Amino acid sequence: MAASSAQAGRGNPFELNDRLPPVEVEQELSQDRPEEESDSENPFNVRYRNTDEAFEREDLLLVARGERKAVLDARGKLLGIHLFLLILLGVFWSLMRPTLTACYKSLFNSSVAWQLYRRKAGGLRSRLLLAYLFSFLSIGFFIYLLTQHFEWLPGDHPWVHWGILSGSVAGFFGLKHLILGVAGWLWEAPTEADRFSFAVQINTLLLGMALVPANLFVSYAPEEATSIMVFGGLALVSGVYVLRGLRGLDIGNSLLRKSPLLFLLYICAIEIAPIALLAKFIYEQV
Repeated sequence: MAASSAQAGRGNPFELNDRLPPVEVEQELSQDRPEEESDSENPFNVRYRNTDEAFEREDLLLVARGERKAVLDARGKLLGIHLFLLILLGVFWSLMRPTLTACYKSLFNSSVAWQLYRRKAGGLRSRLLLAYLFSFLSIGFFIYLLTQHFEWLPGDHPWVHWGILSGSVAGFFGLKHLILGVAGWLWEAPTEADRFSFAVQINTLLLGMALVPANLFVSYAPEEATSIMVFGGLALVSGVYVLRGLRGLDIGNSLLRKSPLLFLLYICAIEIAPIALLAKFIYEQV
């Protein structure tokens, strides 16, 4: 009976806490706490010292990895667009080299431009139309690169934004050709309007092909030279637009004498106003 009462009073024979002083028990427990390990022993072991901080750092690391993966995916998609445009440019250049050379000469020679216009009634029209559609893709991609440089659009879906911008460029030029057709009917000068519409097509075609290498420089130039490449591309666009305006004045010289009010109305509303609005927008964003 005495042994039983001793065991009952002792409780758990494996519990040794009552055999140590209270201070020693606290010291033993404190030595087993991993969150109070010395920083000098393992400075990288932050999981047990501060669990919340560890989770926060892990979340930041995952976010950084996700952002880096998104950037790499976007760069890969941009490279795919560049390769696609370069392949198409090579195809057009190999199949239409004499025609494209004549288009380039027509920018500075009105007689060559008139000869090219008379040739478009044959099979040249379809080939020029295909090259014209290609220029919309190149110009749309240049506009997309502008939006990335000035941070106007997110860069996570380049193919989608490129398609939308290229479609917008196609719609803009399609509307311009429609307006030119209506203007030629109003002026009773369909030949002059059609000639200028053809000049718009040729200049835009050459601009789109010239922007293919320009897009490469904008995309892969060193960071400190990116702005120079962007504004160089804008200067190229402006130069082609000025040449097209001079060709339009040469073609519409007779219309200026015949109906100056309608001619000036067209120039101000269709040619100058969109460019002025676009330049104002870019200036405010920059």
